[in-house]
Amino acid sequence: SSAQAIGLLDDLDKELNTYAMRLKEWYGWHFPEMVKIINDNVKYAQVVARMKIRSNAKGLDFKDVLEEEVEEELKEAAEVSMGTEISD
Repeated sequence: SSAQAIGLLDDLDKELNTYAMRLKEWYGWHFPEMVKIINDNVKYAQVVARMKIRSNAKGLDFKDVLEEEVEEELKEAAEVSMGTEISD
């Protein structure tokens, strides 16, 4: 029924938000400034997947994910981030 479908979509939305929150919480230890630069959960996840560690940011192209000024802000913040180091 449509009520079940709506319920399932609501559940899925809640799960996705939970995973996005966990990603931001985990990755925030490494690059805490990024959460203020990228608000959109999908874009945040795409950038993390591409960048992996923040020191990679300057050599990567995010034009297909981020607006130019947001990309510049991200790269500048990555250079001076106060986050902890992580390894691959």
